Amino acid sequence: MRVVLVPIGGAGAFLCVIVPTSRKVALRVDADGITLGGNPLRYKATTRVVPWHEVEGVFLWRREPGNVRYLGVERAADAPPLTPGGTGKADQIRLYLAPDPPVPALALKVGVTRGMQAFTVDDARLSDAVAHYAPDVSVVDLD
Repeated sequence: MRVVLVPIGGAGAFLCVIVPTSRKVALRVDADGITLGGNPLRYKATTRVVPWHEVEGVFLWRREPGNVRYLGVERAADAPPLTPGGTGKADQIRLYLAPDPPVPALALKVGVTRGMQAFTVDDARLSDAVAHYAPDVSVVDLD
């Protein structure tokens, strides 16, 4: 049992140190659009950049139980799929709460929705940045 648990525990401890110090982007709002950082183990494959011409809205909400805060980017209906053929997990509709979620836009897909367990967002700065780059896009806090 020790032969199995020691390497697994060592790998877990290594990741607990390396991931936070890697300085990877979790969320960025700039002239290119909204960048949503990906899974630390598959960062390049799961990071998404949503250009401003595809952004229809930005939503913030809290999931109960657990009080986890989420950010979702509503994309235009004519935006291209996030995965080849539009059949991958990133293109699935994201519903956190059953049967009547408080998220008004059913266009919130898994690939453009992020839980904010490891970082926080200053709502005023987020709204200011979005207004600066895309004045017609609103940031809606559903809390």
